[in-house]
Amino acid sequence: MTNQFFISKDIPESDFGIIVPNEISIDLYKNVLKINPIGKLELRCKPLFFIILKRFLGIKSTKFLDFFNLKFNSLFEKCLNLIFKLKFSPNDIKFEEYSKMINKYYEDELIKGSRTWDWHKWRYNKNSLIKYYVEYIHFRKKLIGYFAYKKIEKSGFNIILIMGIISIKKSFLIDLLILIKLISKAILLKCEFILNLRTW
Repeated sequence: MTNQFFISKDIPESDFGIIVPNEISIDLYKNVLKINPIGKLELRCKPLFFIILKRFLGIKSTKFLDFFNLKFNSLFEKCLNLIFKLKFSPNDIKFEEYSKMINKYYEDELIKGSRTWDWHKWRYNKNSLIKYYVEYIHFRKKLIGYFAYKKIEKSGFNIILIMGIISIKKSFLIDLLILIKLISKAILLKCEFILNLRTW
């Protein structure tokens, strides 16, 4: 049932899969399939204090401040693009450039779930009932990764939930730019929090 979602790793005497279920499928795994949890997820949260404050104070219109925030983030992104040749794009990419990037991503020794082209197109299908947002990261016009997220609502709050971040180039500037991009998207989508779930 799960083979299609995993890549093969040569681990002697081992045959296992790692499943990170969502809140809907967790009952299936625990109660029907009788799979016992072996660990917990760490929840990382970035509260957007200005948006939360404006909500609790009942401020209806902050178009000027939102416009200022978006312009500042856009200017910062343009500067990084100009100086470091970093660029984000939501536009579709080609099979060849994606395959080249993801093959490089698989070269390290970490156990990773499948991120093939077919998986990628299935997971973030534009016809899905769930709206996913995907931003592709380019460095010197070459694809070096992407990040994906969706908007959810929990306990009356609008939240951006990060689905995954894939990068073959590790850099503080790339991390910073991803955060700035997410904050810009949170402002546009009127979200109070940015959440990321990760294993230890």
